[in-house]
Amino acid sequence: MKNKRIKSGIIIIVFAFMLVLSLFAGQGATSAFADTSNFSSVIKDLSADPNFNFADYPEKSDDYSIQVIQISESKQGNLFLYAYQPCQNTFPLVATEINMSLSESVDGTEPYGLKQVSTWGVFAKYLVEGVTVSSDNVRYYNITSIFRYYIEGVDEPPVGGNIKDTVSIRVGKCFKVSIENGNLKYECKEKETIEIINPYHDFLEYPNGFKFFPQWCHSHYICFSTDRLIDDLLEVDVSYDYKNYEGICGGSPEGEPERTTKTIDYLQTGGSKDGWFSDIRTWDRIEKSEDFIKNETLNSATKDIVSKSEWVIRFVETPYKKTVLPGTFGQVWGEEKVVVSNVRVLRLMFRFNGKVYNLGAISDGVSGDDKPGNKPDSVGFWRYVWNCILKLFKGEASFVEGAVAVVALFICFMLLPALIIVLSVLFPAFGAVVKTILKGIWWVICLPFRGIAKLFGKGGE
Repeated sequence: MKNKRIKSGIIIIVFAFMLVLSLFAGQGATSAFADTSNFSSVIKDLSADPNFNFADYPEKSDDYSIQVIQISESKQGNLFLYAYQPCQNTFPLVATEINMSLSESVDGTEPYGLKQVSTWGVFAKYLVEGVTVSSDNVRYYNITSIFRYYIEGVDEPPVGGNIKDTVSIRVGKCFKVSIENGNLKYECKEKETIEIINPYHDFLEYPNGFKFFPQWCHSHYICFSTDRLIDDLLEVDVSYDYKNYEGICGGSPEGEPERTTKTIDYLQTGGSKDGWFSDIRTWDRIEKSEDFIKNETLNSATKDIVSKSEWVIRFVETPYKKTVLPGTFGQVWGEEKVVVSNVRVLRLMFRFNGKVYNLGAISDGVSGDDKPGNKPDSVGFWRYVWNCILKLFKGEASFVEGAVAVVALFICFMLLPALIIVLSVLFPAFGAVVKTILKGIWWVICLPFRGIAKLFGKGGE
């Protein structure tokens, strides 16, 4: 009996231990033992705050958001971010970046990478990459949004065949860190944001004329609407990735892309002109969608997409060159281009009802395809000459364009008689028609002189 009681006790203890383990494992698919670095765990850091209530952050299997709840600075100069991820136990998420400014305003906002270093239940801790804590007495971390990868079937699908690279989730918090009595003091203030609705990335193609080979200009743009009313759009921060490619047509560039952020204002213009026989093309970098449609020859699909948006931002021009093999009837073999992707709007400055707003933007990252959204003009000598002649008669030709037009017209008038003679010899019927036309012209020319001769003849009688 004693041995049976001992065995029963051991079974109960083992069962209880397994139950505890299962409960602990139920706190998340990745537990505190899943820490990927020597940094302290997320549960240890959050537990250090006596005011933090874990019950305020329940598990929600159908909530795919990532919510920023706190930040912290380390003595080593690292910046950490703590996030609540409601579906983490059933659908683990990883945040990729934050859209953040290191000032109280959103000026200078940039995407900063995130590295997940610890998870526990619905909580995650991230190292903010590219940030070293400054020695200023007051530091600001103004976070507009946090990004994660696109989840098909969960997130809104992209517009017009675009690829949605990242999804932006609103944060709208400005954290202030100051030193008080030798200790760090953390404060947080809510910030206004603006949401970018249905962003669409594409490019237009313009001929740049000839060098050794025909070349083109790709003018990249992003069009969108917003959740706020805007009278005048004054300034836009746009972030995008890019990679250079040179190789077989239809190939993809290798390696990691580079990233840049550009500030576009309403006074800036872009343009296209390079090489021989090229037209000068210019455009405003910030346009209303109806003006963009009016000024460009878009294909029907692109026109339909742009017409549903409010604004068009033309943020960069990239060169494009293709190689056509002789005897292949225009078959493209090789190409040199710049592939632009993951385009995002980070900030908008705008005017509404006389008031200027400067807000961080909630914008998904989108990438277009490799087909231009317009109907490109062909690159050619004759097109250039014809445009010069048209500009000459409109009074819009430059000195060089006027000279080209005059020479072309002179050559045409010189070659026309020779061409008529050759065609008349080769085609007798054509020659007979020409002869009849010339006789008619000569008769019309001589008609006044015949009248005068007849008049004088009658006067002599």
